[in-house]
Amino acid sequence: MKHLVEKLRETLKELGFAGELQPIDEAFRREMDSVRELMAGIAWKSSEISIICRGFVNPNNSLYRGQAHTARFHALCLEWAGHCLAYAQPGSHEYALGLKARANLHCHCGNWSDCARDVIRAQDRLRLHKFPDPLGTAERLSELMSRVEAKAGLKTEPNSDMNGWQPVDLADSPDQLVPRLEQSHPEHPCLSVSVAPAYDPFLGRHLVARRDIKVGEMILVEDMACCSLLEDKLRTSCAHCSAPAWRGGGGQACPECANVLYCSEECRDEARSDYHDVECPIFAEASRRREDRESVLAALRLLVKYAKAEGLDRVIEIARVIDRDPESFNMKLPKLSEYLQPTDSSFCYTEFGKIYGLLDRHISPENEEQFRYMMTAMDIPPRQTDEFPDDEYDDLLGAVVKSLRANRDEDIDDDTMWAVRKIFKKLKMIYEVNCHWFGSVPDEKSPTKSDWEIKCFALSYYTSLINHSCFQNSALSIGKGGKLMVYAIHPIKQSEQITINYGHRMDTSWGLRSDHTRRKHVAEVENFICLCVGCNEGWAEASDSVNIDDLVRPEVEACAKVGMLEGQSIDWYLTKNQIIAVKIVIGSYFERLKKTAPWTAFHKTRDFMKFLIHAYELMYGVERKVSKECHSC
Repeated sequence: MKHLVEKLRETLKELGFAGELQPIDEAFRREMDSVRELMAGIAWKSSEISIICRGFVNPNNSLYRGQAHTARFHALCLEWAGHCLAYAQPGSHEYALGLKARANLHCHCGNWSDCARDVIRAQDRLRLHKFPDPLGTAERLSELMSRVEAKAGLKTEPNSDMNGWQPVDLADSPDQLVPRLEQSHPEHPCLSVSVAPAYDPFLGRHLVARRDIKVGEMILVEDMACCSLLEDKLRTSCAHCSAPAWRGGGGQACPECANVLYCSEECRDEARSDYHDVECPIFAEASRRREDRESVLAALRLLVKYAKAEGLDRVIEIARVIDRDPESFNMKLPKLSEYLQPTDSSFCYTEFGKIYGLLDRHISPENEEQFRYMMTAMDIPPRQTDEFPDDEYDDLLGAVVKSLRANRDEDIDDDTMWAVRKIFKKLKMIYEVNCHWFGSVPDEKSPTKSDWEIKCFALSYYTSLINHSCFQNSALSIGKGGKLMVYAIHPIKQSEQITINYGHRMDTSWGLRSDHTRRKHVAEVENFICLCVGCNEGWAEASDSVNIDDLVRPEVEACAKVGMLEGQSIDWYLTKNQIIAVKIVIGSYFERLKKTAPWTAFHKTRDFMKFLIHAYELMYGVERKVSKECHSC
């Protein structure tokens, strides 16, 4: 996983998406590094560590003198707020002071609702526990709330150039702006009725359109089976659903360890019920065992989650049946009738059985020699295999098995240990092959601008069935509530395969590069050779150029391009009218050009598709760019 993260970060830098954090004063940087080293050896609650971290939360700290208050700087301060709350005991006075410090930071950045939420939580703790208050913390919190209420009452009006259109209310419409399907498939509730799973010897398992699909139509909304954050995101993101840990509930620390934060009490309780009660005492050890910590933690979580839900003995038996004939399970579609052959495998049709039946390698054994030859021809060094000694994780797995048993003092027999070891190893491989990476942070003040940094990896069953294409017809994003969502970014015809771009969701013009460049990058990062229709057929620019004036009315074009043109000095707001206009423009181009000049259709609409992805992530996604502007001194 570390290799993948490094390659993705290199690519983001090449594309101009990942900027460097502005240098901090050398002496202060050394102080931060020393605290991080101290935290690396302390996985449990510590008021001393919490107090130290609280000093770094204040953006007006004298040590920050000369530091430009950029969005990245504010994100750094919020990271230290996460450390502060993670190490403080949830019912302590220090926890209330940490909430107050973060509330001040939110006020500084203009995050009024987040500030008010933290103030209320801090006030509740002071009242509940009746802490002595010699420093007047309660009074300071009341003053802060008054300032927030005064500021939050000011509503920004749309620019006059917007013709009075109402901006989409991104902050105050949580019930409306959630990813949902218009109509669910009767056998696959997380899929739209417009798509269905299918199998083909060449394509493998995939999703296919049952009817024509419109631009922007939601295709899939599915709960994550598991997600794993990068280590540097643990203090600013929810360890369960990956949402920013200061939104949607104010950020909840695990009450027992200092390893994780959650965006809400619901996520905290669900994570604890699913896996974290077992994971909690071994999290720190699992994190520092290997460079591939993300897949190790994910495999442990999947093992614990399904063993708790279905029973460890049943999980072992399902794994035994699937491992006896993995190729047949790699072809089964997610419905019970598929699991009736062989006759003794029907009981494998469970959530664990479906995940365990996913591919655990990119290339089938019979194609490995050809794959190695093609990789050598492209000057790509062979990737190191991730084999490890069978007993390397026995201390962690032994702790897991004992936690799952009613009698924790009972010895673990060799057969059980062997089976659990094998399941863990395969789950780790399945996660590495089938998970997707995420990191888009959309800017509310620009129609297409997003920051990109690798944040997390996530796995779900149905998204793992979607194949890659350099000329993808759909986009994959993380939605609210721990959902993965897939939606069409251009018209999809009946019987057409649903595709996403594994390596370049951030760059809709990626398909416009040479097929050699695309294939080499996919091979380097994703470890397979791209065989999408655009690469195989050598799609290229058509000689006949088509103007937008030939396809849509001028007023629709003007509406679609609001804020996109260079030199426009208007304040931009996301509106439903612009989303509708963009869908019309994309649909018109593809209806006209998809069959005769598909490359041209992508070229002409790449900015509009980028806008559509941006708009959906603003409306339905969990990320928002940390504010750059400061509203208080």
